[in-house]
Amino acid sequence: MKFNFFYDSSSAVKLVFSLLIIVAAFCFCFIGGMLLAIPIFHLSINDQLQILMISQDVSHVHYLKYFQITQSIGFFLIPPLFLAWLFSPKPYDFLKISRFPSMHIILPVILLMWIALPFINYTAELNGQMQLPSFLYNMEQKMRNMEEAAKRLTELFIMTPNYGELMLNLFMIAVLPAIGEELLFRGFFQGVFTEMTSNKHFGNIISAFLFSFIHLQFYGFIPRFLLGLLLGYLLIKSGSLWLPIIAHFVNNATAVVFYYILTLNNGKLSIDLDTIGSTKETMIFAILSAMLSFGIIWLINKRNPSIDI
Repeated sequence: MKFNFFYDSSSAVKLVFSLLIIVAAFCFCFIGGMLLAIPIFHLSINDQLQILMISQDVSHVHYLKYFQITQSIGFFLIPPLFLAWLFSPKPYDFLKISRFPSMHIILPVILLMWIALPFINYTAELNGQMQLPSFLYNMEQKMRNMEEAAKRLTELFIMTPNYGELMLNLFMIAVLPAIGEELLFRGFFQGVFTEMTSNKHFGNIISAFLFSFIHLQFYGFIPRFLLGLLLGYLLIKSGSLWLPIIAHFVNNATAVVFYYILTLNNGKLSIDLDTIGSTKETMIFAILSAMLSFGIIWLINKRNPSIDI
């Protein structure tokens, strides 16, 4: 039974209550995931905590993937579905997943995610060169260490020649984040912040900032923020969350498949996905990428004039 009180509650009340629910869901899945892992992996709670603190041992990669999946479900997937059910008599409409976008907008968006890659790499390179003031040196070193640890963990996950592991990685890195993160940040938070500010663009900017910040990777903040803005505007344009979900999936799945192919070729390919557009030699690709990306966005906007970007 639902409580009608939440239907008409203010956006501020919704925001505060949603944060409590998200924290509660995360804690529940964190503890529940650890307890469930005891019979599955034969690891004590103390063993699991030690693994999570080190997080670089290849012998525990399956446990780390299991933990990543359970936390994605607990933090990103469950809360927005529950909150939409609580806050609206039509939760699917609330999350904007009740209708699917047409193919004439899906195909250009898929193309956009590939074409925009060199420009995103360029912004990532600029972000990586940022330096904090000297009095924040210790903080900067900690952030760079966190960035390196996250990078090594990602490589541990995706550098595998095994087809079964590829399917698991696609589920863990592409499917779950595409659905879960879009439900939470675009489906839920963007709507709440738009209601709070009475402005769809401010709602998008705030949710994109939160989307980038929650990953706790300062030296990847700018490209992730820009990606969040793009995904938010795809929602504004189409009125369907499925469009940013598809775009998010294409972005993540491209990297997973590329590194699978790279591993099959013993780490040697004629191209490096991460450096296209980020070096002096490939700068032209970043420029072309930016021009073509804005061109595709203009085309999408022109062909879908019902909601102006």
